[in-house]
Amino acid sequence: MPPSVPQPPPTPYSENRRGLETRQRVLEVTSDLIRAHGYADVTLDQISSSAA
Repeated sequence: MPPSVPQPPPTPYSENRRGLETRQRVLEVTSDLIRAHGYADVTLDQISSSAA
């Protein structure tokens, strides 16, 4: 039986890639909405519906 080769521990990026991609998308959507409507007129509902 061949010896098992230890696997390297997962990197934080590989474990959280989906979360990082979501964060980036939310930041991009937020920036676009602020440019289009101004900071005071952007709501969390607009951000979440646009990022979905």
